[in-house]
Amino acid sequence: MAEREDLLVEIGCEELPAGSVLALAENLGEQLRHTLDAEGFAPGDVQVFATPRRIAALIASVQSQQNDRDIERRGPAVQAAFDDTGAPKPAALGFAKSVGVAVEDLERLKTDKGEWLYYKLVQPGQPLEALLPNMLEKIIAAMPMPKRMRWSDVEVDFLRPVHWVLVKHGADTLSGELMGLPFVGQTRGHRFHAPDALPISHATEYQETLLAQGKVIADFQQRRERVVAAVKADADVFGGRPVMDEDLIDEVTALVEWPVAVTGTFEAEYLDVPKEALIQTMQENQRYFPLLSDDGSLMAGFITVSNIESQQPEMVRHGNERVVRPRLADAKFFWENDLRIARSDLGTWTGALENVTFQRQLGSQGDRVRRIAALAAEIAPLVGADPEEARRAAELCKADLGSEMVYEFPELQGLMGRYYLEAAGESQAVASAAEEHYAPLGPSDDVPTAPVSVAVALADKLDLLTGFWAIDEKPTGSKDPFALAPGGAGGDPAGAGERVETGIGAGAAGPDQGQPGRDGRRRAGGQRRARPVRRAGRGRMRAGAGRGPPRLLPRPAQGLPARPGAAP
Repeated sequence: MAEREDLLVEIGCEELPAGSVLALAENLGEQLRHTLDAEGFAPGDVQVFATPRRIAALIASVQSQQNDRDIERRGPAVQAAFDDTGAPKPAALGFAKSVGVAVEDLERLKTDKGEWLYYKLVQPGQPLEALLPNMLEKIIAAMPMPKRMRWSDVEVDFLRPVHWVLVKHGADTLSGELMGLPFVGQTRGHRFHAPDALPISHATEYQETLLAQGKVIADFQQRRERVVAAVKADADVFGGRPVMDEDLIDEVTALVEWPVAVTGTFEAEYLDVPKEALIQTMQENQRYFPLLSDDGSLMAGFITVSNIESQQPEMVRHGNERVVRPRLADAKFFWENDLRIARSDLGTWTGALENVTFQRQLGSQGDRVRRIAALAAEIAPLVGADPEEARRAAELCKADLGSEMVYEFPELQGLMGRYYLEAAGESQAVASAAEEHYAPLGPSDDVPTAPVSVAVALADKLDLLTGFWAIDEKPTGSKDPFALAPGGAGGDPAGAGERVETGIGAGAAGPDQGQPGRDGRRRAGGQRRARPVRRAGRGRMRAGAGRGPPRLLPRPAQGLPARPGAAP
């Protein structure tokens, strides 16, 4: 019986994109185990490792040699294989030649349908060392990657340049080559803490060796837990509670091999900006974890995760504080400039929607707002809302699409609309509808209950649905390019299980007007919000890129004041 040992394969490379690290490692482990199983090596369970500089798979109990294979082939019928004298015909001779034996060495197989020439051979299994290089080559070639690159005159490519390929079967280093590199029995540790080669004595000692000698936590989940624990510990010392976004935790985990939390602060003057905007800029632009106080207010501090245990931690802290200030200054500038426009003339934003393409057939964002307003006024009496207040809320529900803050952070649309309408002196019902009319974004989300918000939310979703159906762009089981099905799922914002019956008169989209285009950013649960997109520099913008040619929209007539401390 073939000897069994754990098989370790590690591909060491330059820093991988954070979004690809874990996916590549899982693909390597899954495909390697599948291929080994198909080739008769009877592998056990697989464990994958993923860091910015390596992907690896450890597969338990892999045979050193394939299982022997029974090769069985059935040839022509005996009646057709021999003539009346028993001499072999061409059919028999050809079959014997194809299996490499003489006719007299062929066996006969009797079945219900007659007697046939038959050949059976036991093929000895080949060693793992002989087959593994070709197996890995095919696995790497089939890996899903957004863009491959080449780095030498060797005809190979990968997501990032590869520097070493570690292959261990138990204590043995297998011989072979992959991507122009020979198999080796050593890995490399942290780029700064342990840059030298680290010999791996046995496949099962890989993770322990990297941790103890290489300053690398190879297991993604263990490293993720270390990130979370370090951030929470530093937050406790600071006296706050970290905003722990799951996607951000995954991204940070994929960016570091040896996570070290660093706490920084910023000037309290930036806290005048809505906390959601500051949280967004710290998370999206800097990969920082913002801090909240016990009452939920934002604190003038943050936690970042470094990939190095610095001997001068104060320099690391000061560096992170320095780079976040321009981002916070940007957010403060956007907020103050948007407030100035909201308080002076909301018509600057609502009028600009006329020149913003919503979808080629449905027209502009202004067209869509008018349809929503007409529908909201019609629905309002049925949900206990004032028709004129519902109409006003609908007319302003998309106004924030023209704001600087929403352009920079599309995720904040609706929320910023509420802030701006409150600043403009609109009623609380109108302001709340700007935020709540997008809800629910998924089956588990809260639904609006305020009558005006319900009216606008229903009108918004009815306009989407009637527009799609009017031009025969219905979702199917295989495609839903405009996220119609999730939009329809949110079509009962009242959440009361009651039917609201109304004629869809003038507010509905007609067949000549079309439907919303691919302009939206998918939200949780699949719902779309229109995404502002600026083109040709800061002087022009476009919201909602539909199927048609882009419409360019000049910046507001008031102009923009100089922005101090703007980030490059």
